[in-house]
Amino acid sequence: WKRRDDPDWLLVSGPMTLSLAVGSLWLFIAPTMPIVAGVSILVMAGSALTAFLRADTFADRWTLAAPIAIYAGWLSAAAAVSTGVILAGYGVLSDTGAALAMLAVVIVLAGAMQYRQPRLPEYGLTVIWALLGVVAANWAQNVTVFLAAAVAALIVAGGLILLLPRMRRGL
Repeated sequence: WKRRDDPDWLLVSGPMTLSLAVGSLWLFIAPTMPIVAGVSILVMAGSALTAFLRADTFADRWTLAAPIAIYAGWLSAAAAVSTGVILAGYGVLSDTGAALAMLAVVIVLAGAMQYRQPRLPEYGLTVIWALLGVVAANWAQNVTVFLAAAVAALIVAGGLILLLPRMRRGL
């Protein structure tokens, strides 16, 4: 309760509370209701991204902003994986088609979010980490997804490199 009245923490407390509350319900929903679980993870990701964009990168960086960036980055990738599984599972797209579509979404989302919050590279680094998980999961099963996920990780890494001057200036 040390920072309960701190304005920097109050800015992110609402969206983080929503994301974490939905996340605790998601654990029970996911095994039996995939569509509801998919919508839930989208709500979790959306509210985490809202908190990420509100996070002050100068105040409490290592106890507030960076952990939110990591959480939002992981949920960005997890929401895409969940959506891809639903699209493929219900026959909307093939497994490969759904994976490729969601990789494109992750690239665009990660680029847009990182551009808006360049002083928190932890977000982009976490997305890269998640993409490398997709690479590892597909290396022997689906060469197309394996290669596309590797390229996606490189694109997100390239975006981070391009943002280095903005990270340093704090713009």
